Amino acid sequence: MNRPLASHLTVRRLLITATIVVAVIIVVIACASPVGKYIIESYVGPTILGRQVKTSWVYVNPFTGYVHISGLKIYEPGGDSLTILKADELNVHYNIPKTLTKTFEFTDADLVRPVGWIIQDHKVFNFTDLIIHFSPKHPRPPGPKVRHPLHINVLNFKITDGEFHYIEKSIPINYYMKHVNISSTGKWWAIDSFHLKFDMQSGSGTGTVRGEGYLDLYKLDYGVSVSMRHLDLQILEQYLRDLANYASLRGTIDADINSTGNFKDKLALHADGPVSVHDFHVGKSPTSDIVAFERLSFSIHDLTPRRYQYWFDSIALQQPYFVYERYDYLDNLRNMFGAKAQKVKAAQADNTKFNLILEIGKYVKVLVKNFLQSSYRLDHFDIYDGDLKYIDYALREKFYIGAKHLYTHADSVYKDNPHIQVSIKTDINPHGTFTASVGINPGTYQDYDLLYQLSRLPAALFNPYFITYTSYPVDRGIIELGGTTTVRSDMLHSDNRLLVLDTRVAGRMRKGDTKYEPMPLIIALLRNPGNAVDVSLPIAGNLHDPHFKIWNIVGQIVRNIIIKPPYTAYIEHTKKVENTVEKNLAIKWELRRCDLLEDQEKHLQQIADFMQRYPQAQIEVTSYEYVAKEKEYILLYEAKKRYYLDSRHQKATAFTMDDSLAVDHMSVKDSGFVHYLTAQPGVALLYSVQEKAAHLLGQQLVDQRYTQLCTARREKFLSYFRRDGTADRVHFTRSHDIIPFDGYSVYKIEYKGKTPPELIEAYDKLVALNHIDPRLRYAAKRRALAGMLIDEKKLKQNDTPAQSKGK
Repeated sequence: MNRPLASHLTVRRLLITATIVVAVIIVVIACASPVGKYIIESYVGPTILGRQVKTSWVYVNPFTGYVHISGLKIYEPGGDSLTILKADELNVHYNIPKTLTKTFEFTDADLVRPVGWIIQDHKVFNFTDLIIHFSPKHPRPPGPKVRHPLHINVLNFKITDGEFHYIEKSIPINYYMKHVNISSTGKWWAIDSFHLKFDMQSGSGTGTVRGEGYLDLYKLDYGVSVSMRHLDLQILEQYLRDLANYASLRGTIDADINSTGNFKDKLALHADGPVSVHDFHVGKSPTSDIVAFERLSFSIHDLTPRRYQYWFDSIALQQPYFVYERYDYLDNLRNMFGAKAQKVKAAQADNTKFNLILEIGKYVKVLVKNFLQSSYRLDHFDIYDGDLKYIDYALREKFYIGAKHLYTHADSVYKDNPHIQVSIKTDINPHGTFTASVGINPGTYQDYDLLYQLSRLPAALFNPYFITYTSYPVDRGIIELGGTTTVRSDMLHSDNRLLVLDTRVAGRMRKGDTKYEPMPLIIALLRNPGNAVDVSLPIAGNLHDPHFKIWNIVGQIVRNIIIKPPYTAYIEHTKKVENTVEKNLAIKWELRRCDLLEDQEKHLQQIADFMQRYPQAQIEVTSYEYVAKEKEYILLYEAKKRYYLDSRHQKATAFTMDDSLAVDHMSVKDSGFVHYLTAQPGVALLYSVQEKAAHLLGQQLVDQRYTQLCTARREKFLSYFRRDGTADRVHFTRSHDIIPFDGYSVYKIEYKGKTPPELIEAYDKLVALNHIDPRLRYAAKRRALAGMLIDEKKLKQNDTPAQSKGK
């Protein structure tokens, strides 16, 4: 055979061989893909995972170790109706040569756009069967960990644009994260820990979470650096509903936290970084808060419980809000969580359910116990613009008091500081102020000093209690309380002074829901000739069993009985002068009434006569309306009227004056009336008589009756001036919606052009009386109180006393 022919045959054999190899490769690849699809769906799913697996398309390259899966779906056990995981793509590269060294290595894996569900029913998850299936059948013997000869490496794992749902059926919880991106350098067979990075967004609300961390699967150590921005706390609302009869919670959190710890040791924690919670609200509905704040921020410098180290740079609470409402039965907190926190206790007793709030509470309890034994440090603590409210609906009418613009400040709070000073100041809503300074020894918490002062609190504020328990309201006066308290080794010494100035008891209210106590007699016995209840209230003894020294009060009563009779004429003269000043400067309206007392009519007629005598005289009337209380009285009256008519099957047109009196005297706690309100539809979450009555009537009727009341009062007032033809010189200014100091709606009168001579004369007498014994010691306080009703400069700018003696 010649050489050219041999060369030609060689080339031909090579071409045939190459063709066969390529054909084999093509056939192998072509066959590998459907075989791979078959293996995944028929073996991996049912045999290994114990559930059905479906794919749209599978591509397998056995030569490069590349596997691509499209349309991956893994179903719940026992069917194909629910998926546990689905993904658009799964791309995997397998290192084939490493198999020869008994190492199975996936060099990279990318799960693209997966959607997964973690479903929990009590303590059972939808993947619990997988955990049981892959768990060792026998416990590992004690001693050093023995490496299995089978080596598996999963490297460069990624999840791209995923979405993962968490569903807890027993509570229930439904929460998910979207745009989940997770990347990891992977897990080597000889190394227990792995590192990962993550970035995701809340799907149920707002906010992002990103960061990186590591986990040691053998020791269960972890480390994480996480950044949260505006992360919605809505998931906590779902857990809160498991603890409460009703609940609404919202808020967001920002944080930049670096933390390390161990899942088996709660105290093996180290954390630092700033955390802030914004726009936080908890209540019975989105529009009815119980607890709220604008912002809570704290900066952690070093939090290491195992080393008893708690160091915070600052803690600041901005615009905290809390309202406590007391009802005929229970209060807003016990209605929410059950009497004696029954809902919370029931959730704690149910070991089959996981509740994130309870778990956080348990962890905080452990930290607090550790904190009290620790070397803590807080450089700055501040509360800004707090708003605390107490509302009592259990009385015949609503009582309300609050702390507005509450501010608290403390510096250098640490255990080794022998004296921590805390300052508190707040306005009392609607009237008054409170300041306090507290010095505490943090070493024992049993030694402290307290200096406090409560000022300018109106006595009329407590009329709901006075009326309910004595039948008598008060229509003037201020209450002040101040003192100092020292505690050393649980031994208490406290000096306190109570001052009730210029209290006047109004007429008795004879209602069906009031008790009787001789309030005028009690006040008369306590009040000194200077028209003040001024007593000291010392307290001493053991902090847990203090002794109140009441002999000062008894001595005050005895002293008044002895020395007041000679002052009788002086007291009556002072009262007459005060009444002359007040009646010429203001007309008080009894709540829900448009008629006047006989004494008021007399003074109003005197003002009309004065304007008739002096043509240049004019008056300007400013209406200060106690709108909230007026509408409450209207609301309760109209609700009782509706019940009265319905219970007697009587039409409104047949409603008589006797019926009106019967309704007026009916108790708002009347069992039939309360049952009538409670039987109305839609009142399940309304606990006070006022709320139920408002639901029954609607706001429109109350507003209409209030408008009619205001019109009737104005007409009644003007009628005295129309008789004398002076009504055109009576000018009404804009009405003001306020909570008045004396508890009544008031027409405040300001004189223009001419001031009544008897008013100036009475005012001068009153000033003189205030500057002599026995009223001298209270002159400054009375002058401040009088300034709320009268402006001395305006009073005398129209006239001088000499010119005002008549025409």
